[in-house]
Amino acid sequence: MLNTVVHASRFEQNMKVKEIASAHNPLLQKIRRLDHSSDRKELGLFLIEGPKLIGEALSKNVAIVDMIASKSFFDSGFDRAKLGAIDTLTVVQDHVFKTLCTTDTSCSILATAKPRLNSLKDLLTKKGTAILLGERIQDPGNLGTIIRTALAFDAAGLILTAGSVDYLSPKVVRSSMGAVFSLPIVAEQDLATSLSQLKDRKIRLVALDAKGGQTLETEKQDRQTAYLFGNEGQGLSAEALEQADEVVSIPISSATESLNVAVAVGLVLYHARSASER
Repeated sequence: MLNTVVHASRFEQNMKVKEIASAHNPLLQKIRRLDHSSDRKELGLFLIEGPKLIGEALSKNVAIVDMIASKSFFDSGFDRAKLGAIDTLTVVQDHVFKTLCTTDTSCSILATAKPRLNSLKDLLTKKGTAILLGERIQDPGNLGTIIRTALAFDAAGLILTAGSVDYLSPKVVRSSMGAVFSLPIVAEQDLATSLSQLKDRKIRLVALDAKGGQTLETEKQDRQTAYLFGNEGQGLSAEALEQADEVVSIPISSATESLNVAVAVGLVLYHARSASER
């Protein structure tokens, strides 16, 4: 985290500081565009908001491009060393800075960064508890929690099919609590191609479905596994279910119809890691 311990005048001796007065400055206009998926793809950048997430990104060697702070945050002073090799800080008035944030409360400092680009081929060589494949996941909060949970349980990585929410959206980045900087993720993948490549590598495909014929306790654990989970409203497609080696369910009380997808993924990964440690 970036602690407010160094006075601004000392800070200026170590880093170039550029002040922007106009809310229509091209840099600020670019930052506002990063709230939209199509613009993130066009610009090849995503947004990181707040000192804690920026500190986490820097610790994971994420490529930071721009750093912008509110005037009040800059004047309070903070530890220059926490910013690593960043050589320019842009400072704007507080009322202008608020127009850059994607939350109701000001995040004080934000950054633009280049995403790490992973290929499906690279992800399939990673070691871990299991591989996750999400089909058309829609809710940013769910996806952020899934990413955070996957990292916590040592998953090898996450595959997201076309039609899923952008994992680099500000809300996903925030709700992942920085896990998005570490977990290998490949997005916008064709379902059929992904399943075919998993099968080619002899990876067992286990689909999560409320009507699954087996439970987690009875599934086999004889080789690397990819767990398939689907859209919050409709679940997995018929294609994914047909291609799966096994279809499993998580037993729950009859008092509720289904589990939240992020909760289900957490239970599955806990089971997978426990089984691998036996």
